[in-house]
Amino acid sequence: MYRKTYKIFENLLLIVINFFPKITKYRYIRVNGPSMEPTLKNNSILFMKRFNLGADKLKRFSIIRYKDSVNKFYIKRIIGLPLEKIEIIDSKLFIDSEYQETDILEKNKNYSWMLKKNQIILFGDNYLNSGFDSRKLGPINLSDIQITHIR
Repeated sequence: MYRKTYKIFENLLLIVINFFPKITKYRYIRVNGPSMEPTLKNNSILFMKRFNLGADKLKRFSIIRYKDSVNKFYIKRIIGLPLEKIEIIDSKLFIDSEYQETDILEKNKNYSWMLKKNQIILFGDNYLNSGFDSRKLGPINLSDIQITHIR
């Protein structure tokens, strides 16, 4: 009974907070799916800030929410920033030809992107179960970023 009441209260709180998005820059977002595990579990709730366009405000490895071409939302991590060359070679990440220590586990796949000034590369933390990130979709436009995660 307590769990059900808590869930109802939690959902009502999310509705009230998200009902006033024009008034506040902040939103609560529920994680949907396993693509960000182990960092974010399915049904976790994030406190996020609406994004004001500007590449200078983005930080590598930050978590953001973006919108795809059919208005579906995804939560992913920023790997590549505008004007960078991003490569994954033999499960190793290179940014502008410099090796970066990460846990990219996908074997036998190589990727390479040269980003424009309005593009970023996004990955889910669950590299083996993150269908809609840049490995499938390519670079993501800054205009598709909705909000950024508050730590």
